[in-house]
Amino acid sequence: MSLFLILLLVLLVTSAVVIFPGLRSRSRFTGLASLIKAGVLRCCSGTAHQKAKHQAGQPGYPASFSNIDERSSRALAREIAAPPDMTVLNCRVKMTSVTENNFRLDAFGVEICGTIHAPDNTSKTILRVSILDITDDPSDPKPVHAGYEGGVLPAESQVSDFSHEADLGKLPQQVTTLSDWTSVAQLSVGRQVYPRRGERNLQFNISILSPNSNEALAYSRCTFAFENRANGYMDLRDNVERTNVLSVALAFTVSAANDKLYDCEIELIKNWARGNILDDSKPASDQSRQQLDEALDSTIDFFKKGNRIDLYGLCEEIVEIAPLGNRLDILNLCLRVAQ
Repeated sequence: MSLFLILLLVLLVTSAVVIFPGLRSRSRFTGLASLIKAGVLRCCSGTAHQKAKHQAGQPGYPASFSNIDERSSRALAREIAAPPDMTVLNCRVKMTSVTENNFRLDAFGVEICGTIHAPDNTSKTILRVSILDITDDPSDPKPVHAGYEGGVLPAESQVSDFSHEADLGKLPQQVTTLSDWTSVAQLSVGRQVYPRRGERNLQFNISILSPNSNEALAYSRCTFAFENRANGYMDLRDNVERTNVLSVALAFTVSAANDKLYDCEIELIKNWARGNILDDSKPASDQSRQQLDEALDSTIDFFKKGNRIDLYGLCEEIVEIAPLGNRLDILNLCLRVAQ
């Protein structure tokens, strides 16, 4: 009974959540076995844990952008030294702020200058802004997603790429030249979900469109260095995989609480693992199933030899990377094992 009280108290803690930058192991299968053999979740203890919290800044809110502002200032200094080509459309981005519900929030300030060519019959124009993440490979950019409800990774079919549109009105002339930098959009940084946490290189794509034909009258793009303090969608995906691995480890800990693993408990945990650790978006290959079964067998052997893991450390990481709903699912699994 004391074990379940510990699980209830630790797993249901609703304190602020700090999401780690990623998993120590990117493999769902080798991660399970190595986690158990290590015996301790080292990233959740001591100096490493405090360092991770320090790097993540304050939970739930971006940290200071002072270093980003410094790079932005250097970029602006270069632009002043080399004036833009006014015969084409130019764009730039700098950090600013917007007020939403009486809160001041950090935002991307999008500005344009230069020339826009339009046909005579253009009654109005539309601004469209999209963002790509080119940090890892500019030739293979990653999309920036629109914000998720509650910060929870939705189903793939419900994910949409971020896009901002605004009515610019009718151009005064067929050839319109903006001689000065003009602000056209202020985009709150909390409205987007980036691939990863940390320093990102973002590419802003700016299009001036004709609403009649959706034709691009002018186009420009620029890059901006940004430090993302929230978890990205690839981090969220990693956290889901990591949580499932930790859930199996916790379930085996419950099963081994009386120094014996029963076959019915083992089979229940195995079935849960096959249904949650294997990628359910596509049929699992025979190789994937075999890898998972080998990892589970290694885990079972670990516990049968009388080995134990750090229960508090394990639960602490689950609290930090798993939403409350997932923690309730884990508790349900552990109660079924005990039953």
